[in-house]
Amino acid sequence: MVPAQIAPMFWDHLHDRPNQQTGNKGSRWLFPGTLPGQHIHTDAMMGQLRALGINLGGAWNTALRSLVEELQPTLVANALGYSYQIIHKHAADAGVPMAGYAGRGSLPR
Repeated sequence: MVPAQIAPMFWDHLHDRPNQQTGNKGSRWLFPGTLPGQHIHTDAMMGQLRALGINLGGAWNTALRSLVEELQPTLVANALGYSYQIIHKHAADAGVPMAGYAGRGSLPR
């Protein structure tokens, strides 16, 4: 489901995606690359986002904080390959209760 706030922009992009040359027609990628069947390279995407004035570090930190507000911080650390200390710092900064608890990733029973 696409959030209502971005739905019009999402559908406009989906119906008029770039890089739809002959080899990329009907690509399954939301952001198709210049090579047929490939997604856009991460460096190219980061360059485009920076050109729009988006602070990538800030966006990443905001995404991490949102994740630790919704999920157990230790699970986020395990899923993303982060150290427990870093993820628990994000959780503490976000005001998550028991953010300092560095359990070893087990789910509550």
